[in-house]
Amino acid sequence: MRAPLRTSVVCFLLVARAFCQAPLTAEELKNAKALDDDLAKQCGTSEEQCKRAYSMMLVETQVRLAEWGYGVKFTGEPDSLTVAAVRLYQQRNGLPTTGKVDGGTIALMDRDEKAVEAYPFTLPPFDFADEWPSPYFRAMGVFRDTATKDTSGPIQIECLRESRLCLEEESTKLVPQVATMDVKEWTSDHIVAEAAGACYTSQLRIERASKTVVHTTIKTKSDGPCKDFEDNVIKKPLASVYTEELVDGVAAQVEISQKRATAVHRVKLFTGTAESLVWRKSEQKKH
Repeated sequence: MRAPLRTSVVCFLLVARAFCQAPLTAEELKNAKALDDDLAKQCGTSEEQCKRAYSMMLVETQVRLAEWGYGVKFTGEPDSLTVAAVRLYQQRNGLPTTGKVDGGTIALMDRDEKAVEAYPFTLPPFDFADEWPSPYFRAMGVFRDTATKDTSGPIQIECLRESRLCLEEESTKLVPQVATMDVKEWTSDHIVAEAAGACYTSQLRIERASKTVVHTTIKTKSDGPCKDFEDNVIKKPLASVYTEELVDGVAAQVEISQKRATAVHRVKLFTGTAESLVWRKSEQKKH
């Protein structure tokens, strides 16, 4: 589950094209402040330490800007090309155009890097077992969060009536994640399975008539190890209740591809456009 998208956006005009970028979320603002505070702490130690810390931020920024077509070099220095490129990126994204790398700029770059990243999976079509009742049930697709509309990786669900178990498997970049749930009800109309975790309880409900598979998670604890998990692992609070529904992966993949194409068009500069814009801004600064 990921944080809900903010509906308000910041829009501005550049080269006769309108680009819109959602403002920083609460989590992104927190990360941005942490970066700014850390740099301020380093700079309070010594001038050399300050320069070294800012140089590391610059190199990371230069690598990203170069990949996105801004025509910069990896110097680790605030040279005129880098300053002009950073200012151009900030202008394109509705940030204060200081030309300096700060927490807010890096937070937005983190978001953009994820937005243009190639999706690692081929998502399966929605498949729901036609035979019912049966000692074995199988469904495939992707889970979509009903609140945020975010989608999971490929999902396969298998339920075994004799064993009274449902297995929920999600493909990830590393190894598949498999959740085991105990079947509480198995009728000619539906299957209900549940699993109790340390911090939350999950329920899987499969309805025959509507051909729906719904996964609901309810938070049951928010202190101790559960709070540590939220603070240190996922770095955000879990919602009290969230619901996901199994949907067609092919349609979801089309949506993901369209969003990525839009992000690539927004984030990256193509052909000689970047170099000419950066050089122009660099020359304007000299004069």
